[in-house]
Amino acid sequence: MRDGSSPLLTLPTAHRLRAAAVVCAIAPMTPTPVVQLRAAYPRQPSEGLFTVNDLRAAESDLIGLGLLELDGGLIVGAPSLELATSAPQGDLTALVALILNAIRPVWLQGVEQDGEFAPEAIPDDALNVLRSAIPDPDEREALLLSLARRYSAEQAKRIGDQAEIAVVEALRAELTAAGRPDLAARVRRVSLISDQLGYDVTAPQPDGRTRRIEVKGTTLPSTGTATFHLSRNEATVAMRDPSWSLVLCAVQPSATSIEGWIDGSALEGILPSDGASSVWESARIGLERGQFTLGLPELPREGR
Repeated sequence: MRDGSSPLLTLPTAHRLRAAAVVCAIAPMTPTPVVQLRAAYPRQPSEGLFTVNDLRAAESDLIGLGLLELDGGLIVGAPSLELATSAPQGDLTALVALILNAIRPVWLQGVEQDGEFAPEAIPDDALNVLRSAIPDPDEREALLLSLARRYSAEQAKRIGDQAEIAVVEALRAELTAAGRPDLAARVRRVSLISDQLGYDVTAPQPDGRTRRIEVKGTTLPSTGTATFHLSRNEATVAMRDPSWSLVLCAVQPSATSIEGWIDGSALEGILPSDGASSVWESARIGLERGQFTLGLPELPREGR
């Protein structure tokens, strides 16, 4: 977006959405003078539904979304716009998906509750647009759930990454302060290599052992119950490895702080059990904040 257009923050109206579909249908996929695109607007058959001003406004929306790029008098569709341009006439599903993926409305996070579709999370004005654009309720639900799950997965990864980075930095600072910068340089974020180890970070200790740390990030207030997902593999490592610990971090827009830690013994008695014909793979764990020891796991000294 280089023409000064404002980014779109909400779904456009159903009328403007359909106008955007008309623009998408003729949008160039190679850099083309914008005057050439705009000259085509009066010739678009719309049965009187859209004026040239409607199409210019829709063009501005698409530029604000990054789906059209305007630079130096040339305009071109972003590669993702081909999803909309290749859709059958009147099918707005792909365009709606592109717009929602671009604006990431806050309500999208609440569309899925405990694995079920929760339309009550969608504001009335947005829901009316979605119903008009995608009349089939099953198709509409499938699209929204798919986007919500992708959004949640991306957000969870972002939170997890920030938490792991904070723990690595804190461990390195701790070892440096203890006079062991050589060990600080060997702190590793092993989750970048594999997420199947049962821990995310390793840190050597002055006594020759290695701390193995699973990191969990949360955006919830630092009071009450802390909830996080634990994989079976993480639980297995926690039960058998006395050097394993779980560190909880509070991830906020302004900063990430280390809340505290637990070892594998804190999980005893609260992990799910396998059934006669089923095996659990992931569990949602809830622990009171008071069960966590503040800070990082204790750093043993040499000779202790």
